[in-house]
Amino acid sequence: MAEDTDFVALYDELGLDAECSMADFKQAYRRRVAQLHPDHPDNSSDISRLQRLNRRYAAAIEFHRAYGRLPGAIRNTPAEIAGDAPSEAYEDPAHEPAAVSGSAPYRRYVLLVALLGLVLYGLSIQQPATTVPEAAQSTAAPRQDLHRPATEKLLTIGMEGNQVRKIQGEPFNSHEQRWEYGPSWILFDCGKVVDWYSSPLHPLQVPSPSPTGNAPAPAGMLRKC
Repeated sequence: MAEDTDFVALYDELGLDAECSMADFKQAYRRRVAQLHPDHPDNSSDISRLQRLNRRYAAAIEFHRAYGRLPGAIRNTPAEIAGDAPSEAYEDPAHEPAAVSGSAPYRRYVLLVALLGLVLYGLSIQQPATTVPEAAQSTAAPRQDLHRPATEKLLTIGMEGNQVRKIQGEPFNSHEQRWEYGPSWILFDCGKVVDWYSSPLHPLQVPSPSPTGNAPAPAGMLRKC
């Protein structure tokens, strides 16, 4: 029917013109359908007019699908007038090669910069992980040899008290036969070293924690000089 393709009347009813966008066209159509629908509360419904509107709208959509524009719209490009390409997809062929040729190298450049940044970030994270064990190893090294003295001079059995003072220093507490260095101690008999105990809390300058590994004899059991 001719009235189904009366697009001028269609635009008048929707309050638009042929140059409107497809989004505005569809929105105006939905708004007008709601007004003409039987469920509209102000009794403005018109079934026959609604049916005619639907037919005209369907014809306009079919026209747009075929030619890429609404009926009556004016386009400047021959391809759109002939219906070869939709208006939304049209691009100037003179500018397309430049855009394509310039975008690919740019994307590659951005990708290389991003990869370089990731590599540098990974190295910055791994660097502390490699240096921490070295620092820990350097600080833990002395603890692995707490019983070994820092010098080559060590206390030995039979050493006299003045020699002990030169190597170990003055005792914290001293008795006739026992010198105490905190929890560590050195035992003398007739002025000579006969036993010791080197505690990890205050190690002595000795080759081993105890020369015999046995419990020392009580001071009262030592011989009189």
